[in-house]
Amino acid sequence: MLGTESWIEAWQGVAADGCAAPVFPHDGTASATYEYNEAAGSIKLTGKGAYLGLLKAYNLGELTTPGDAPDEITYEAALSSDGNTLEIDIKVNDGNNAHWSFKFVKE
Repeated sequence: MLGTESWIEAWQGVAADGCAAPVFPHDGTASATYEYNEAAGSIKLTGKGAYLGLLKAYNLGELTTPGDAPDEITYEAALSSDGNTLEIDIKVNDGNNAHWSFKFVKE
């Protein structure tokens, strides 16, 4: 669940980057589901505004407006054998080999 403030950037419609209320559809109000595919090494989120890690970055690009948020997004993913750790990779493919990696650990 998102809090009342998050890091918001100009592409989300604010004058300057800074802390502010999350912007729809990345404000935690979207209804979403996920499907982990171990054989494919992926996790697919279905629901406009659903994301893991960074809301702006997705495989092969970055959002330029909140309205461009896809209805589904697929990440390269690996779930540990005990189910407690999920690692995802996002390859932006912006010509600079931009790459993000996240490790989510169950508490």
